[in-house]
Amino acid sequence: MRLDNLSDIELIDLYNLGEQDAFKIIFDRYWEELFRHARRMLDDEDRAKDVVQEIFIRLVKKGSINRNYDLPSVLHTAVKNAVISLYKSDMSRRKHLANMRASLSLQDKVERYNAEDIMFVRQVREIIMKEMNVLPAAQQESLLLRIEGELSVNEISKLTGRNNATVKTQIHDAKQKLIRAVFKHFPQSLHWLKKKQRNRNI
Repeated sequence: MRLDNLSDIELIDLYNLGEQDAFKIIFDRYWEELFRHARRMLDDEDRAKDVVQEIFIRLVKKGSINRNYDLPSVLHTAVKNAVISLYKSDMSRRKHLANMRASLSLQDKVERYNAEDIMFVRQVREIIMKEMNVLPAAQQESLLLRIEGELSVNEISKLTGRNNATVKTQIHDAKQKLIRAVFKHFPQSLHWLKKKQRNRNI
């Protein structure tokens, strides 16, 4: 019996019974398309290979595969989630570096802003973080990838599978919600921003 002629479900059943060659057929069947999927989102061959390799390693460690899985869909979703996790990890590292730079330049900021200004900025930041947490998941994801991840709309579209127009709308709507929340809690914020802008222009 040639295993490569079997369906995904038949291969899964054999693998779950201990037939390791069945897993090799699954690996060979989906490796290339999963790699292309990951590479398209990451634009990095080495990282794409690592992502796909890790997905199959997790399957091996799990020891069995649910025969009710729509295997192509499950594997492609796993690639997408793994890539998003990579981006979030990258964002976290960049944020850590940004915080270090911010700490080093704190004295300079203190010289340019008085205590009242610093307190106001902190309060606004707290409101923004609070509102971010209640944004719809898709809006939150697109905005974070755009601002923290510094990705273009086209890159976010490739990563999430949403079209460019949808990503643009999500980012725009998320920003508007945050702006409205800030002005709702701090009506004086517009005046504060204008004052800071005038001071810079002096």
